[in-house]
Amino acid sequence: LTLQHALAQYGGASTVETASAQRQVLSNFADVQGRVTTGASDAITAFTNARVKLAPLKIGDFVKAGQKIAQQSSEKLKARLSLLEISLTEAQLRQDEIKADLQGERALLMITNEQAELLASKASRARELASVNALSVEGVETALNASLVARQQVLTRKNTINRKDIQLRQAETAMTRIKTDIRQIRADIVATTLVAPRSGQIVFLIDFQSGYTREGDVIARIQDPADFEIEAEIPENLLKNFDLSSQIRGAGLGGDNVMLKPRVLLPVQNARSGTRTMRFIVNGELPSSLQAENAVIVLQIPATSPAPVVTVPKDAVLPVANGHIVYVFADNKAVRTSIKLGSAVADSFIVMSGLDAGQEVIIRGNEQLS
Repeated sequence: LTLQHALAQYGGASTVETASAQRQVLSNFADVQGRVTTGASDAITAFTNARVKLAPLKIGDFVKAGQKIAQQSSEKLKARLSLLEISLTEAQLRQDEIKADLQGERALLMITNEQAELLASKASRARELASVNALSVEGVETALNASLVARQQVLTRKNTINRKDIQLRQAETAMTRIKTDIRQIRADIVATTLVAPRSGQIVFLIDFQSGYTREGDVIARIQDPADFEIEAEIPENLLKNFDLSSQIRGAGLGGDNVMLKPRVLLPVQNARSGTRTMRFIVNGELPSSLQAENAVIVLQIPATSPAPVVTVPKDAVLPVANGHIVYVFADNKAVRTSIKLGSAVADSFIVMSGLDAGQEVIIRGNEQLS
């Protein structure tokens, strides 16, 4: 920037500031209106059919992960827990009874085995005596029958032990099931305290402080204030001028600027408008004035491929009835010059015609010139 003295129309001198028009390799841009969209919110739902009481919260409040949102009544769950604990005690007693029966049956089996071995030995001696006519046939049959009965008792004892083993495994399975149900009920009781799954802002809250809710009813919704994207309908003829690695400048209605990066081009085309929907992510933090769903943001989409263009500072441009002008500083005079503007680039405008690179333009004091 330089300070210069320019001669006004009536011969007076004015002190002004000037700057040079620059030549840069840029794209011309088209303004496309987009909107701010929010990511998926987290719904806090009623865990069971029961009465619920909200914590002292209001819509718009910020909450932290794990913070209590509401409390559901857990009386029915606690009653079920008591019944399950009683059932567990009964199952434990049944298991102890079966173990005692098994212990007794195994002891009886040992005795029955000894008796069977003894009677088998007697039957064998009876056969030997019968072979030398020292014992009658009836005596042999009696000894053999006693041996068979003893063997039958051994098999009966073994079958009883097998059944008891199965009953014991069934009792253990029943106890495992009851313990699992108890753990689940205890977890359900804890789950009746409805908490925020993540930090964020409450964007929905049920409209009563205390009342009855059914399982699945939405109690509150929490939105992450950092989870925003920009959605815009991009004309089909502009898509060829940039790709998903491009950086796009955007501005809110209040003048807040943001830099955006295309995330995805959705595979849906609006046949009526000839546009495709594109989603952009924000580089850095979205200004607070734009942290609202459907907030308007104007995107500068490249309308041409990069090419050498002349740019002029925005402060040099003055609007007039039929377009725009700048005052060119030449030979110590301010020369009114009509120009045709292209799109805005940062603090400058692209000049389509009327100005050459290197020309000095007045950027301060030009409002008083004629």
